[in-house]
Amino acid sequence: MNSKTTLILIIIASISIIKGQALQWQLDQSLGTVWSLGCDFAGNDISNKPTSGELCASTCVRTFGCTHFTWTRYNGGYCWMKSGMVSQSNAFATADQSMVCGILPTNSPGPSPSSNSLKGLYGVAYSCSSPSNTYCDDWFTTKYKSVYNNPNSVRSLQNVKKLGFNLVRTYYLRPNNDHNDFLSLCDSLNLAVEIGISNNLLDTQNTASIAQLVNQVKSHPSVKLYTVGNEYRNSVNNIVIGIQAVYQADPTRFIMHSSLFDANFATAANVYNNVPANIKSTYIVGINMYFNSNPANTIGQVIQNVISKFYSNSVLSNAYLIVSEYGSNTNDPVRISSFNDGLVQCLKNYSKFLGYSLFAYSDESWKGAASSSYGIVTEAGTIKNSYSAVTNFKSSPGFSSVIKPNL
Repeated sequence: MNSKTTLILIIIASISIIKGQALQWQLDQSLGTVWSLGCDFAGNDISNKPTSGELCASTCVRTFGCTHFTWTRYNGGYCWMKSGMVSQSNAFATADQSMVCGILPTNSPGPSPSSNSLKGLYGVAYSCSSPSNTYCDDWFTTKYKSVYNNPNSVRSLQNVKKLGFNLVRTYYLRPNNDHNDFLSLCDSLNLAVEIGISNNLLDTQNTASIAQLVNQVKSHPSVKLYTVGNEYRNSVNNIVIGIQAVYQADPTRFIMHSSLFDANFATAANVYNNVPANIKSTYIVGINMYFNSNPANTIGQVIQNVISKFYSNSVLSNAYLIVSEYGSNTNDPVRISSFNDGLVQCLKNYSKFLGYSLFAYSDESWKGAASSSYGIVTEAGTIKNSYSAVTNFKSSPGFSSVIKPNL
């Protein structure tokens, strides 16, 4: 055997050893990423950035379309972002044990709204503010337990359930706070919860805090939906990064962005177009809709016309939709009743229209005088005129025909 033949056999043997080498996969709890040393993925590069190996996964999270990555010592350390559906079996071992490869958990099958698990959603925006509040707080901690867990109060979660609402929409949850008491009560009441991911976390692309919040709440069966931003006016890419961070932390729940209601549903369509394909089956379009300039008794027909236009939109015609906020700033029960009548018809007529949430349960003085016109009860716990529209709806044939008791 000559030296050339020997060299070829050595190379083949080395390659075989590398290919046969079992990769030792690790789980990054903060991001939900799986990674290993001494491995790589073939092709599908979308971009690269100089960074340390420790930051490669979070760099991938912040990069639109990135589903997996490889880090090498090239030129001082580079992270190579990659796209496409892969699994651990697609990784191959390398001779360089300093290399890192990893996968974001975006390849897991999520739920699909087509299962109709959210069809018949009837929610309400909920908070525990009081007349003494001069700022927005995280209303879903034990600091406000006397409000949300007081069966004798019209402001309690028990009364929310009694009125027929099957979901509470939350806002301003802080990742470092403990929300288990609030969520455990919702679990026991069979009252679904929509977890709000605040706009400020999107502004800073704070994927670690988003993951922290999701990981804290996802063990509660009451959590059905994450809303990534509300009427967010900055970069759509920030919304998409937030959506990816939520999906990576919990691919088993639905995800929504609550958009402004603008001409031709432009904001909603732009976000929907940019949601990654592997997440789109779990994504629901949310739009806040108010028609304060329309006569109260016409609202039912107006909302039906709007939903018809939504499903005539070439981008959104196949999307699932929730009217994420509707309401009245005039404390007018006729206006809310008309909304309910129109939305009931929409639930009957459009299979992918899932439901709607009233804004709001109580007024909020911290927002200023303008907000006091919303809500069906006051912060002080008195019933407003619009409360009657909700109680009447609960006993109506429309309610029993389309609204689920529990989601």
